[in-house]
Amino acid sequence: MGIFKKLIQAQKAHNEKVRDKGLQHKTWAFDLNGKHHTIEAKRSGLADPNWDIIVDGVPHEHFPWHFGSARTVRFEVAGVQCVLDMKAKVTHTAMTLYVDGKPVENQNVD
Repeated sequence: MGIFKKLIQAQKAHNEKVRDKGLQHKTWAFDLNGKHHTIEAKRSGLADPNWDIIVDGVPHEHFPWHFGSARTVRFEVAGVQCVLDMKAKVTHTAMTLYVDGKPVENQNVD
């Protein structure tokens, strides 16, 4: 087997591993002022590094992503300030959601 075929197979295996670990889609769920809310961060695709932020099922922001970068997305949910910090890592994008200054655990298993 040629080196290029091995590299392609290794990349495909990595892509499946990333997809299986939920690293392309993060979901946070929390209660705020007596109402349940969800925040999603979805990567558009493996070949497309753009991200979509979805707040309670409604698209909030779509933005390009460059590996090695970081981004902070600010928005409000029920009048409360939320901040999504995104930082590029070697194999995935690390994300932390803060609601009213407190971190919220994501619902994915990393």
